[in-house]
Amino acid sequence: MSFTFRLFGGVTLAGEQGPLSGPAVQRHRLALLALLAGAWPRAVSREKLMGWLWPERDTEPARRLLNQAVHALRQALGADAIVSAGEELRLNAALVRCDLVAFEEALAGGAPERAVALYGGPFLDGFFLDDAPEFERWVDGERDRLSTACARAVEELAEAAERAGNLADAVERWKARATLDPLDSRVALRLMHALERAGNRAGALQYGMQHQQLLRDELEIEPDREVLALMEELRRSPMPAAAALESAPPNTQSPSALEPSAPVAPVSVAARRPGGSFLYAALAVLAVVAIGGAIRLASGSGGRDRAGGAAASAPAADEIARAVARELRARDVGLVCLAGYMRLVGTPILDEFPNAILNVHPSLLPAFPGLHPQRQALEHGARVSGATVHFVDDGVDTGPIVLQAAVPVMTDDTEATLADRILVEEHRLYVEAVRLFAQGRLEIRGRRVRIRETP
Repeated sequence: MSFTFRLFGGVTLAGEQGPLSGPAVQRHRLALLALLAGAWPRAVSREKLMGWLWPERDTEPARRLLNQAVHALRQALGADAIVSAGEELRLNAALVRCDLVAFEEALAGGAPERAVALYGGPFLDGFFLDDAPEFERWVDGERDRLSTACARAVEELAEAAERAGNLADAVERWKARATLDPLDSRVALRLMHALERAGNRAGALQYGMQHQQLLRDELEIEPDREVLALMEELRRSPMPAAAALESAPPNTQSPSALEPSAPVAPVSVAARRPGGSFLYAALAVLAVVAIGGAIRLASGSGGRDRAGGAAASAPAADEIARAVARELRARDVGLVCLAGYMRLVGTPILDEFPNAILNVHPSLLPAFPGLHPQRQALEHGARVSGATVHFVDDGVDTGPIVLQAAVPVMTDDTEATLADRILVEEHRLYVEAVRLFAQGRLEIRGRRVRIRETP
């Protein structure tokens, strides 16, 4: 029969039928087993063990307590579980399999991934002995040593993932590394860079802000200058939300009429009119003007009929959508940009302009879609909000994301002040998104939009 002795994240001694109980799992006896595991493959003298575990006792009473502890453990685990060699004791790691021993072996054998998997939390977490200061000092020292060893292993794995171009794995490894030492600004910076390279700039900024707040709360200091500089850069830069985000969750929505890899045709108006930011800003307004005209056409020219009676009932949604589509085509529109069009676009328009309708929304989608997104962000206690430009599908703010920009939520923000700051990013992002569309650089792949270097 073999036994399992776990020391990471707490302490557990178990057999094939489950955790043990009785005399063998008394605190001093578990502490004895932990000391032997920590020394493995070396033996430990009885004198040292007595000094660690029963420092207040005279030699003979302490030796008697040690002998009783060894006897109880052998009774529970087998006579060979603890090997005696004169005045020294050693753990039989073949009979009592210990995660600490396996962790040390994995590190020594150049297997950092196995070592990280074995590290289930701080060494002897929550375990203590009364009136045993030397044992407590030993635990503290081992806890720090093992945590540092695990951190090095995680960092080694993260850097290997970066060298291999595995951005998603690198992000997860740096997240694990940051969990081990959340106050380390060097690690925070590495995680932020990994998130940025993976295309998740909003996540990079959010982590930077969380790290900043943690340092203020715990140490009353600011992060390193490099962290602050990267945060400022992320606030200023547009965010290609899916350009390289291999770690994004898989698509769980139907792609409607989109093919798995359907390049978006460049807007034809760019070839007929001079370029420049004014063109793209004007184009973003064009759809609203055209849609307004189409609705008037569908609804009639006045609010009352010629006889002075009430106007005819409002046209059906599909009738309006068909009129809008006709009006836009009559004006030779190649890209429809919605702004303040607070309704679903409608199938006729979607069919007429596949992959050619953009919308801007004042939140970091998929968070807070629909009405009052700034109010939603404040009510949920969000630390970061922002703006999103996305292609339009038949849902409410559910289309593939093109660009995003993060905007921090201040503690004194109101719905109006947050909306004002987000609006600045909306204007900037929309112009950039239209420019990319006009250059033929946007490509839809399922739920993701990739920005190509060249058309």
